[in-house]
Amino acid sequence: MSGAPRAADAFRGLEEKLSRMVRIPTVCGTPRYAIARYRETLRELFPHVFSSAEETPVGEALLLRIPGTSDRLPYLLSGHMDVVDAREEAWSVPPFSGELRDGRVWGRGAQDMKGAQCALLEALDRLLARGFHPSRAVWLYLSCDEEIGGPTTARAAAWLRERGVRFEAVIDEGGVIGENFWGKLPGRCAMIGVAEKGSLEYRFTARAAGGHASNPPPDTAIVRLARLVADLEENAGVVFRHALSPGAARVLRAAGQALPAPERDELEEALADASGDFARLRRFLPQDAPLLLGATIAFTEMDAGTAFNVLPEKAVLTANVRPSDVQGERELTALLTERARRYGVECALAGGADASPYADPDCPAFRLLAETARAVFGELPAVPFLLAGGTDSKHFLSLAENALRFSPILGGQGQGGGVHGTDEFITFESLWGAAAFYTALLSAL
Repeated sequence: MSGAPRAADAFRGLEEKLSRMVRIPTVCGTPRYAIARYRETLRELFPHVFSSAEETPVGEALLLRIPGTSDRLPYLLSGHMDVVDAREEAWSVPPFSGELRDGRVWGRGAQDMKGAQCALLEALDRLLARGFHPSRAVWLYLSCDEEIGGPTTARAAAWLRERGVRFEAVIDEGGVIGENFWGKLPGRCAMIGVAEKGSLEYRFTARAAGGHASNPPPDTAIVRLARLVADLEENAGVVFRHALSPGAARVLRAAGQALPAPERDELEEALADASGDFARLRRFLPQDAPLLLGATIAFTEMDAGTAFNVLPEKAVLTANVRPSDVQGERELTALLTERARRYGVECALAGGADASPYADPDCPAFRLLAETARAVFGELPAVPFLLAGGTDSKHFLSLAENALRFSPILGGQGQGGGVHGTDEFITFESLWGAAAFYTALLSAL
């Protein structure tokens, strides 16, 4: 990574290990789920980690504990071994080739998140080979199904809870070394996620008599669903309460401290605006403000008729609701159920999780990540932010003082399709810099 110190050069050759990891497809829920082979490859590549750790299998996942020399609260470093699938015909290289070309490791998972996992395990493996003993216990959690919601992680969290294990902090993926934060902060910064939106799946079902399409009644199942969709689209501001929680306001102010003076003052004025519609904040952060101010809904799947000329007896519409800490699942389910009932539609919660609480952007773990990033990558600001997606950290929230989301890899511009995208890759320098970061972080724990 440009700007990383020469210490990162010590990790030249690590790209070969990552290439081997990427070549093993670990697409959960498909025939391309060679997770057992992937775990065995990790044991081969990072032998000192697995010979030193106390190992607890949880399904196909792994909990590893490196004992510490004191009884200080441990850290949990969490990351997933599984990846999303890839359409090979859309890629310029085979997505599970791990090809090394142009100073990059190409392939699904190179960024999300085998690259960071490789860097962490390499850093720890080298430290342990030199006789490293952390001052506090360090736990690693290698998840097997994060991309489908992390059901195994819930079991791992329950196992830890039963044994009374607590953590100073959980550090998961999410943030990166970003560029041009909010479009207002020139250069690079360490983007550290201090909260994440939830994700809830709802099924809206409309039932009708069905029949031949040649003589349709005025109120078919699909028509009723369409009316509900139009209502929720037009009246989202009524159904979903919009507000700026104290946690969100605190994070905005903390992030604003890194901005140039004019933008910082403009943000303060937007936060002081008590008009109720947050118009100034929306203008200042047109993309981020909606994430912070409340829930959003997106209609994603529909299952209805059996033929083009047959009226369906049942039509089912799936929606993804992303709650913030302004409204929780219980309130949202009640509101959506009542709204659906107006149109003769059933509403059912099919799964998901609420939004996380906000971590303190001034907690020791945040400061440690920020100081480590500056030590390794040079003088760059650390900014807290709300992660739109979800991570395994949501399952560990009751076990930790704070949960933070940060991987020390370069994100943003020039990263191909990026996370879940086509032609995913990580540069060698970014991988080496991440390993240097984890070496410094682990040494400081």
